[in-house]
Amino acid sequence: MRQAVDDAKANAINAGINGLVNLALTYGQHKDYNDLLKWRASRGVDGPGIMAKGGKLNRKKKGLSF
Repeated sequence: MRQAVDDAKANAINAGINGLVNLALTYGQHKDYNDLLKWRASRGVDGPGIMAKGGKLNRKKKGLSF
């Protein structure tokens, strides 16, 4: 009986640790992939670079505006 309790406890701890490790790994992979996509967009690898760099657009009004 005691062995079964110890095994269940060890399995629960192992599952928790594995879950945390998988979470960290997945987070890192997604961050790397997002950084790669941002790099590709900023360099125009897949076409013209349309990535916003931030900041305010200053467009002068031409003609009448309604």
